[in-house]
Amino acid sequence: MASVIRGSGASTLGGALDVQGVLTYEDVTSVDSIGIITARSGINVGTGASISSPDTNELALGTNNVERLRIASGGDVNIGPSANANGHGLLTLSQSASAAFNALVIQQGNTAFTATDGLQIGIDAGVNAYFKLYENRDFYFTTGTSNTEKLRITSTGQLQATGAADVRLTLGSGGTAGTNDSVHMRADGANLLFMNASGGLTKFESNGTETLRITSAGFVQIGDGSFNAEAPLHVISQNSQGINAIFGAKDFIVSNNYNYPDANIALQGRDIGNNDTGAGIQFTVRNTADTNWVHGAITMDQSSNYIFKNSGLGNYVGTEKLRITSGGEVQIANGNLKFSTAGTGIDFSATGQATGMDNELLDDYEEGNWTPGVQSGGWSGINSSGLTAKYVKIGSQVFVQCYFAGFTGSGSGNTMALNGLPFNSISTGYSAGSVDIGKGSQKGMYIRTESDTDRIGFYYPSESSSSRRSPQGNSFYIDGYIILHLSYFTDS
Repeated sequence: MASVIRGSGASTLGGALDVQGVLTYEDVTSVDSIGIITARSGINVGTGASISSPDTNELALGTNNVERLRIASGGDVNIGPSANANGHGLLTLSQSASAAFNALVIQQGNTAFTATDGLQIGIDAGVNAYFKLYENRDFYFTTGTSNTEKLRITSTGQLQATGAADVRLTLGSGGTAGTNDSVHMRADGANLLFMNASGGLTKFESNGTETLRITSAGFVQIGDGSFNAEAPLHVISQNSQGINAIFGAKDFIVSNNYNYPDANIALQGRDIGNNDTGAGIQFTVRNTADTNWVHGAITMDQSSNYIFKNSGLGNYVGTEKLRITSGGEVQIANGNLKFSTAGTGIDFSATGQATGMDNELLDDYEEGNWTPGVQSGGWSGINSSGLTAKYVKIGSQVFVQCYFAGFTGSGSGNTMALNGLPFNSISTGYSAGSVDIGKGSQKGMYIRTESDTDRIGFYYPSESSSSRRSPQGNSFYIDGYIILHLSYFTDS
């Protein structure tokens, strides 16, 4: 039909209206629902608005003579320039300009309808996606058959996943997602769990540098990760003073004069409330019988004394056993200084030495009783009634003292000698001592040790310078007491 149909009133068509040109709004004001309008190029609505079919089985809407929306033959919807209608999704929102734009704005009566109201979803100029909620409210996500909330982002930026007792954030592809053999964080009731996959470790870094790790064996390592933790807690890092760990609330002093290059642990004697105390280490163990706890401590008090305490049992307080004063004096409060290895003792090598010195170690002390006997002189023994025989050994020197009331049996013409010294004298180590002899016996004698034996010989000065005399056994009186004192050296 080459002519134009015009009318001032309503028109009703019972069949198809075939328009070879453009059917404009000015030409048609209504179309009955039982009729079909067929347009070759499209329908212009008003000024600049149009409905067209740019391709087979496609529908496009336009404004200002530009396509704004297209429904493709497969049902995909593109809102944006026609060049972007590539059917990449069921709904595509696009623009050609390289600038930020809101792809979707959701507003309602409670939000108002300005540019800074409601929910806006889009892409910025850096091609980053954004969600903007201007109403100072939360984002929340629901899922599951009960459609309950699983995740919420609050208006203050908190991320809350409170939909279940066991909520997990799985990171990476290690292990099996959703199981304990995966890298994840999760809530377990009131507990927060950090989990690595089998054989992995948990590592903490600061600006790309490792500061702490928990190995797969559960060892905690603080510091350089190039070393392997060798204990359940291994502190590798240290501060500027070489200290690996500080125990105590506060006020560590960074000064070489306060700290010691060989120290690894610092114990601070000031608590969180600024109260000054001593510092130390406490020990608590179960006793051997497994009936109670025993406890003790090594401390430094505020006067710089080291104090060792133990023997605490249950609720009973341990007592001081040893103290090293600030002046270096060692004080033993209850107990003895005992050397458990033979040949060790007190070393005096810091003192001056005389020419010929060959030992400055005091390595032995003992005291006790000894029993004298008759070596020669005919007597069968000593009268032990009232016997007193003492000795003291200091280092290699022995001091002996003896009193007995006389002899038993009878004396002979053989040289008189006793035996029974607590230690043999050294070889050629003759030592002379004094002797007091009771009534009836020869007077003016002295005694002497014999070389490398436990014997004591009796002598009196010779009447000539070329000889000496040894008294015979029968020159002693049976009831004549003997008192002697002697000092000698031994190799024992």
